[in-house]
Amino acid sequence: MYEILLESSDKDIRMATGENIALIFETAHVFTATDEDEEEYDEDETVKPEYENMNELVRTLKDLSVESNKRKTKSDRAEQKSMFRDILKSVEENVRPEEELKIGSRIIVFRGWSKILVLNAIRRTLGHGLQHHLKTNSLLKQIFNYSTGISSQQDDEDESEEEEGEVLSNVDRRYFYDETKKIRSKQLRLARLGKENALV
Repeated sequence: MYEILLESSDKDIRMATGENIALIFETAHVFTATDEDEEEYDEDETVKPEYENMNELVRTLKDLSVESNKRKTKSDRAEQKSMFRDILKSVEENVRPEEELKIGSRIIVFRGWSKILVLNAIRRTLGHGLQHHLKTNSLLKQIFNYSTGISSQQDDEDESEEEEGEVLSNVDRRYFYDETKKIRSKQLRLARLGKENALV
């Protein structure tokens, strides 16, 4: 089933499938720990989750992590290869990805697919407001279990300074660049179609 979806011609389907696989394996690793005593839980002593067609799955993930199909854009190839390298490590070696974000004067580490996938969903929703919400939104602090030491009142007082001096992470900059590029490409495509229709 997963192998079929991973071979889809749609990049979004391939990547969403890969993310689901990574999350499933990450969760399975937790529940297949050989040590039943939670206090002595050791990630290095986990049993690999069983999967009926493991060899084929790993082969497909490896292919996607090094794919160089010229029919795909350079940015799409880079995004896919980077993500599937992380997915492959999670499936084969139980290595969880990490992402660091600087929030105020602190660096918050998001570790594991369960955290990073939620972070990406919130990033897509909030856009440029991500940093502000990570600093002051109590719900996000509860979801990710972190503290910045910054209250909403403090943030409101310094809002103008933050807007000028706020620095986006490399991941955020890449995301916003890709989204802007997609919007621009769509606008150009629609403009060309409009001209063609006008000539008919």
